[in-house]
Amino acid sequence: MVDGLSTRTLVQYALEADRPDARVREAVRLRVLDLIGCACAGYRIGTWRGLAHALDGSGGVCSWFEGTPRATADALRMNAFMSHAAYMEDGSRSTGGHPSCVVTPTALTVAASNRGRLPTPDDFLAAVAFGYEVFLRVGERAYPAIVERGFQSTAVLAPITSAAVTARLLCLSKTEVMHALAIASNMGAGLKAALRASATQPLQVAQGCEAGRVAALMAAGGARGHEAILVEGFYPAYAGGERPLPESHVPRILETYFKVHGGCRGNHAPLDAFLSLTKEHETTDTDLRAVSVFVDRHTLAAEIKHPETPAQAQFSIAFAIAVAAVHGETSAFAFSEDRLADPSVRALMARIAVRHDPALDADYPAKRASRVAIETVSGVHTLSLDYPVGEPENPIASEALCRKYDELARPVLGDDTDRVRDFVLDLERQPNLAPLLDALERGRPQVSGDAVL
Repeated sequence: MVDGLSTRTLVQYALEADRPDARVREAVRLRVLDLIGCACAGYRIGTWRGLAHALDGSGGVCSWFEGTPRATADALRMNAFMSHAAYMEDGSRSTGGHPSCVVTPTALTVAASNRGRLPTPDDFLAAVAFGYEVFLRVGERAYPAIVERGFQSTAVLAPITSAAVTARLLCLSKTEVMHALAIASNMGAGLKAALRASATQPLQVAQGCEAGRVAALMAAGGARGHEAILVEGFYPAYAGGERPLPESHVPRILETYFKVHGGCRGNHAPLDAFLSLTKEHETTDTDLRAVSVFVDRHTLAAEIKHPETPAQAQFSIAFAIAVAAVHGETSAFAFSEDRLADPSVRALMARIAVRHDPALDADYPAKRASRVAIETVSGVHTLSLDYPVGEPENPIASEALCRKYDELARPVLGDDTDRVRDFVLDLERQPNLAPLLDALERGRPQVSGDAVL
């Protein structure tokens, strides 16, 4: 008997999400739609071109928005890279990772690779829910130690998650799924420090997605993995051991958050608190004498006080607040060379101080809290916020998510924007996935965004 989380036990847990209820199905639809919008933003940013130039295979699956026929492996790398490139996809504070940029590209690309026998919309929804369950159950037992040891959660969890999604779509047996997860557990690799070079960092996630797909195909062919690999290898290596957790029967997908703003998640609670204060007190950037931001030690450790590049600016709370105050921008496209060089932005950044509040450490990662104080001619105004907008405890309305999707997707999808939205939001009633896959694989103009990460 294996003590701790074995791959056999993990499969059993994940199978509880195999036929999602109405709440989970809605959660899946919204996250798939959100991810497609985020991938459109990644396409606009254009950092995927470096990967495209490095790939030389051709095949029967087109990478998204390019319309270029590629081998399934390369199409999956491209789609996952774009999905993670804008850093606006959903996330999980219990893992420090971003499940949708692994789960959804894998599910859609594996589906597209089997056009002769497409999974039903119901099977697709179940595979996405299954992937989320694996990502979050494995990741929550390693976090926050995994990032404190220098690893990036999303990249490390990508192979086992991609293997789960692929295995579910291929209708593998429980035993085969177990071996797929065990094989894939050996394949995770990714460093937290790579986020400081955000134009290329998505490659480690993309590679992990493809490794997981291969692991599932190997298991389908009879290959075997070690059932206790998580307890005996994965958790000791990545986290110094498995973090004990009380058992929960809440579907893990319901615990994930949506990102309303671009940049590091650590920016978001401070930014939301700041925006609420300035709206309440009708404050403009020129009214601000000083801004004080208080965060936990983990958030402060990621903070870059004097960013010199757009990539570094994603980890600057001061920049996120200043560019929002001066230009009203908070999306991925706020992190640009022009905004970083703007004298008004720089002047306001000099009046913003980001400090550590030890009292905020106690509840991390259960909360991503912040306290913000603005000083104006009318006095000092303070607001504390436990959860950024988009967390389950501070939810965002589905209408607002659709607006986010529209803003990110329309410059790429054009006339297909509404059709894709309506298709995804009514996924269970669709006869098959072909119209969605066709829309994603259709060649699109290479619209340039303002962000240069």
